[in-house]
Amino acid sequence: MYAVDSPAVAALQTLPFVRVGEEVIRQEHSVLHPLPFLQQQFPKARYVLITFRGGLNVQAAEQLAQTLDQTLAADDLVVASVDFSHATTAQVAQDWDAQSLAALQAGELAGLTSVHADSPQALAVAMAFAKLRHAGTFQVLDQSTAAAVQQDLSQPNTTSYITGVWAKQP
Repeated sequence: MYAVDSPAVAALQTLPFVRVGEEVIRQEHSVLHPLPFLQQQFPKARYVLITFRGGLNVQAAEQLAQTLDQTLAADDLVVASVDFSHATTAQVAQDWDAQSLAALQAGELAGLTSVHADSPQALAVAMAFAKLRHAGTFQVLDQSTAAAVQQDLSQPNTTSYITGVWAKQP
C-alpha cells in the first residue's frame, strides 16, 4: 500500500478534466510498476498517482503541471512511467526513440506529438512541471528495448524504454 498526498489530490480534483478513483489506478500497470522501487528509495513519501487517456491537450498539461507546482513541495518529484516504441523491431524502435529523444530534449510541449510512446500526455505534464521548476534539459540515463534485455534483437515485436531526467547542465 502507498500513502496518498490528500491535499495534492484535492487540488487536482478542482481541474475540470481530472477524475479521481482507485479503480482506474489498479488497472494501469505503468503507474503501479515503479511504485515498489519508489517506496524503497523514498519510504516516507506520499503519492499522487495519475493516469492519462487520449485527449489531454497542451493547455491541460500545462494547467495540471501548474497545479502540481503550486501544490507540491520544492523537493517533490514528478515521475512519468511511459513505454516508448511498441510492437516493432529493435531497429525501428531505435529510430523512433531517436525522434522521441529529440522532441524531449527540444523542450517544446507541442513537439511531443511526434513522440512514439503510450502516453505523450504524461511526458507533457512532466516536461511542463520541469520547466516550471527550472529543471533544465532532458538528460538520458539509460535506453533499451525488451529485445535487448532478452538478448534477442530479432524479435518482431519489442517495446523500448528510455530513462531520463530533466536536469540542469553542469
